Amino acid sequence: VKMMRSGRIAKLVSFLAAYLFVLAAIILRLNSDESSRRKLYDKLYLFDIKNIDDFRQQQSMDDGNTMVPSAGPSSAYSKMDTAVPSEFPSNSPSSQPSSSPSSNPTAMPSVSPTMTPSFNPSNVPSSLPTSLPSSSPSAAPTMKPSASPSSSPTASPSSSPSSTPSQSPTVWFDQTVFYAVADVPYNLRQKQKLPGLIQQIPADADFVVHLGDIKSSGTPCNNATFQEAAGFMAASAAPTFFVVGDNEWNDCDNPDAALALWRSMFVRFDRKYWDHDLQVTTMPGRPESFSFMNRGTLFIGLNLVGSPVIDWTEWNDRTTTQWEWTRSLIEGQGGDKPIGAIVIFFHANLDGKHRRFVDPLISYVQNDLQNSIPIMLIGGDNHAWLYEPNYKDEPSILRVRKTGGTTEPPLRIVVTPSAAS
Repeated sequence: VKMMRSGRIAKLVSFLAAYLFVLAAIILRLNSDESSRRKLYDKLYLFDIKNIDDFRQQQSMDDGNTMVPSAGPSSAYSKMDTAVPSEFPSNSPSSQPSSSPSSNPTAMPSVSPTMTPSFNPSNVPSSLPTSLPSSSPSAAPTMKPSASPSSSPTASPSSSPSSTPSQSPTVWFDQTVFYAVADVPYNLRQKQKLPGLIQQIPADADFVVHLGDIKSSGTPCNNATFQEAAGFMAASAAPTFFVVGDNEWNDCDNPDAALALWRSMFVRFDRKYWDHDLQVTTMPGRPESFSFMNRGTLFIGLNLVGSPVIDWTEWNDRTTTQWEWTRSLIEGQGGDKPIGAIVIFFHANLDGKHRRFVDPLISYVQNDLQNSIPIMLIGGDNHAWLYEPNYKDEPSILRVRKTGGTTEPPLRIVVTPSAAS
């Protein structure tokens, strides 16, 4: 009996030891994955995106006068940058003038005239004419006229003076900062955590976007569920946009009723709680799809969802028209306000079901745009992080998939379009 008991105890000890060994291996693997993810985010800082935790850490490093070197742009898509505002001087002038004078003189002259006269007039006349005409006649006569005519004729005079000075086209381009969440909230824990994450989004946000799936697939597609998600996102200090996900539409028992309810609540959600200057347009017949230009970047939100296809006719028609509308938006810009970058929001984890959107996009980028404009495709659905430059072997396309839920904070993305792109 004692031998039997000893044998059983030995087996139990062996089993516990094996269990603890496997558990330790899992913990080490998880820690390794987390370390790898953090290293990946550190690497991504040099290019495009980072989450709020890393952004706040970088701010702390900047406050402590610790600089992080930048690798510089390496391809077209790297023009979408996440550079954190540094306390150290930049080697290039800012694209926007400061609203207050600098305490130190600049090393380079201003490219545009000041709006107010100097308090102390110079004793030496300027060798260059002013760039703005005077609104009132001079109190003193001009210097004596030139004794010889100009060697080159002047351009034909304008019939009437312009009321505003001409503006350089490059002023159109400037940074846009936005934050993204996806596939949330799914459960009670996420519902408890999400409002705090949204409220903690830094004040540099131009807008926030939810990339779809505002609930789990088993949660009812009703007014209470949608209102709850809307209330969580309304805590944002910045205007917030939604793209539709499959959990709140085609996975519902009554997809048509669910989409109608979604549209009534989330189309132009950005106007319900915020006053902003973004000129948002919606797609005719598909108001859940939206678009706006901001500082040289074209932002487009589309109805591209995942899950099994219920109606192939509807699916193919929708994915085709989403591409046609996207192309019309790209080709509709130009002139004095060209596109320096494009960001396309959607929910789906792009696969073969979305080829009627993806295939013509790739062809258009190759043959028409010739990879001249950096494009970011950003979605959710899969819940797992993905960073895929050179999407479909196109050097100008960067594909990103946001991690779902609240395990990671909102993703911070800074888009810096370039007039040279």
